[in-house]
Amino acid sequence: MKVFIKAIVLFTLLLGLFAFPMDMAKASAAPYSGKVTANGLNVRANASTSSKVVGWFQKGDVIQIYSTSKGWGETRFKNKKAFVSLKYIKKIPVVKYTGTVTSNGLNVREKASASSKVVGWLRKGSAIQIYSTGKGWGEIRLNNKKAYVSLKYIKLSPVMSFKRDKAKTYTYTVYGEKRVYKYLSSSTFGTPYQWNKWIVDTEGPAVFYERETTGQLQTTSENHEGKLGSPTILLKYPIYLGQTWKPNPKNHSFTVTSTTKTVKTPAGTFKNVIEVKSSGPDSIYYYAKNIGLIKSIEKGKTTQELQRISKR
Repeated sequence: MKVFIKAIVLFTLLLGLFAFPMDMAKASAAPYSGKVTANGLNVRANASTSSKVVGWFQKGDVIQIYSTSKGWGETRFKNKKAFVSLKYIKKIPVVKYTGTVTSNGLNVREKASASSKVVGWLRKGSAIQIYSTGKGWGEIRLNNKKAYVSLKYIKLSPVMSFKRDKAKTYTYTVYGEKRVYKYLSSSTFGTPYQWNKWIVDTEGPAVFYERETTGQLQTTSENHEGKLGSPTILLKYPIYLGQTWKPNPKNHSFTVTSTTKTVKTPAGTFKNVIEVKSSGPDSIYYYAKNIGLIKSIEKGKTTQELQRISKR
């Protein structure tokens, strides 16, 4: 039972009640993804044109920029710190949400104002990408140009889903012991978003809840009165390099440190995995699209790992 309690603590990311200070040098950076625009871009050991060339990127390569200074961007080349000239890097805008037009016809405007010039029109049911939101307006792209639509007539959804599939069963090892997660039922509990209830096979069956809103992937459990506790935020949307949040107000901060990891588990090899690191204890979490958590590491040791996914 002691091992199971540790597993639940791990799963919900309730990693302590006191915040630890972050490495401010890392926290002050503004990471982002960028596309190489030069036919061949030199990668240098230091941020200088006189520095040693350690490699090069091809035109169209997408790389991650971890910090910037005086026209140079810090990146990674063969898992080592390196630098590139930002003259040849085009920042990739982050898509915050996908959206569906709900009105019969939606005006697309030049600026975020009802009095702004109409530059286009969208049909009901049109799928769009939202890059930013503010004061009831969403920034989109129309003919490769920035434009705006009223969010009153847009149904927003996360860019990608990281919640488990209700039609499947997930088998993990947690602290060396087998755990099987099976879907039980769903309920809104009077909230706008549906909670999915999962049972965990262990010494005594236990349950947890999972849901996805437009802004978060959350989990919670029942208290001794059978009521749901405060949600813990597993992921915050939109997901992008450098995105930071707290699972709950009393927890350590969590930061997305990669969106392109390849992670091998007994259940298979997963690409474009989201890597999340804690600012407190030495903990790393890996999330795969449409699956959720596939692996976690604490102090260099694997504590939870996906073994198998099967149909119910």
